[in-house]
Amino acid sequence: MIAAATTDDRKAAETMRPLARLDRAADQIRLGEPSAAISDLFGYLSEVRSRLAQGDWRQFCSAARSTVLGRILAREPIVATARRARKRDSAHDELLDFIASTPLLWADDPTIGTLHTAIATRPLASAIRARESVLRSSAVDRMRLSVEPFVAAVTAEDIRRGWAMDADARRPADFMFVRGLFDCMGTAEAMRVTRAAASRLRSGGCFLFSSFADACPDAAFVECFFGWRPAWRSEGEMRAIAAAAGSGFAKRHWASAEGAIHYCEVLRP
Repeated sequence: MIAAATTDDRKAAETMRPLARLDRAADQIRLGEPSAAISDLFGYLSEVRSRLAQGDWRQFCSAARSTVLGRILAREPIVATARRARKRDSAHDELLDFIASTPLLWADDPTIGTLHTAIATRPLASAIRARESVLRSSAVDRMRLSVEPFVAAVTAEDIRRGWAMDADARRPADFMFVRGLFDCMGTAEAMRVTRAAASRLRSGGCFLFSSFADACPDAAFVECFFGWRPAWRSEGEMRAIAAAAGSGFAKRHWASAEGAIHYCEVLRP
């Protein structure tokens, strides 16, 4: 029993040892070097995540949020929004709205403002802002190309709700999309949504969906300091979801410039 306990203690110590590096990041921030601290931190967390077992990584993340660095980051607006909202059903949409609509410059506190700019310009936050533009421009292009006009126009409110579709559910759709729904949805459920959406497309219609990429360089930070576990997806998983539309559809996949978000289109010829 004593030997087993000693082994467990050694394992726990090994899991928590990387936390010491977080103290250095906190010191950098307090010494007026928040941008350098954030740049180093993202890379370091990715390294730790890659070598710890899943259970150990979760334990590390929980402990990290209670460190001095965790308390400093909890004051940064994006992290604060994610931490505050994560237990609500609307949490993900709330965070997407915040990232998409909040200025990169945060003037309340110089240190927190620099932290905010560093986090808000990282690949995932940049891709989230770009996704809003992709959805709007795709909707406008589809309206221009559509043989018949939309039954309901696509508006910013539609995008915030995460769905855009015909107002009359009995009629076929020219264009449908999900915004952030698949980011946190299981693959089987995402397939069911895709199958249902594709079945409603009229000829020339398009269903557009997206999801966070498994190669996203910010995944470790999101899991650690947001306390979130999105559905990080590979290109293969995205193609499998698109394939759920069934035969007779054209499919197209691409990734954001930062490699943080995957997109797929399902088109009915």
